[in-house]
Amino acid sequence: VKGETHSPRMALIVSVFGGCCFGFFSPAFNVAVNDPFGLSGGTPLSVPLANLWFSIAFTVASFAATIPLMYSPPPQFGMQETTLAEYCREALSERKLAIFAGLLCGSANLLQFQGGSLVGFATADLVQAFPLVSTLWDIFLFGEFRSAGGTVIFYIVAMYSMYTCGIAFLISSAAT
Repeated sequence: VKGETHSPRMALIVSVFGGCCFGFFSPAFNVAVNDPFGLSGGTPLSVPLANLWFSIAFTVASFAATIPLMYSPPPQFGMQETTLAEYCREALSERKLAIFAGLLCGSANLLQFQGGSLVGFATADLVQAFPLVSTLWDIFLFGEFRSAGGTVIFYIVAMYSMYTCGIAFLISSAAT
């Protein structure tokens, strides 16, 4: 595990928990839009309206999680304590990539959700391929796997192979 943390185990626990949360948010959005369980008591939400509520909740959750971590980061995370005032004093020009990433994420979510309403959320989720795309960034841009052993390379190749098979099965099922 690469990073500035003093506890690889804690880093993995946090990463797995985050991955599980990501794994549940798209099905929850699907339920909000399609309402297969009759939870809304009326008409289900449209994709743009569900995305608006998703974005508001995401913003609230981001502030609720980030501000306490700024003031009192857990020691095993290896982060430096800061304040909201210090953050606001930092130059906006230093935050261009973070702002761009947020805009890109918001746009991608809206497109992903709109695509999910057109082709089905399971298909849209399969096509987004977060682990595959980020692993390509890690390999080619950040060089994180340069010193990786044969087992790690095997698992990366297996991941891409299984994903390719999944896409091939999805395409072949649509052809019948």
